[in-house]
Amino acid sequence: MCERSFRSAVLAATGLSPKAYMIQGEMEAAMELLRTTRMSISDVAASLDYTTPLLFQPGV
Repeated sequence: MCERSFRSAVLAATGLSPKAYMIQGEMEAAMELLRTTRMSISDVAASLDYTTPLLFQPGV
């Protein structure tokens, strides 16, 4: 599948671009960790491969 077809398929299935869909999933995982564990925001960010908690913000 070419990139254009992939992007179109993800958009049709989710209503989001592939990047936005991935970020949405990461944020859902982060919210779950913050609700159900005693992990700090820094630890949650690191567990999702954000290099710094500052980058663990929408739009950054």
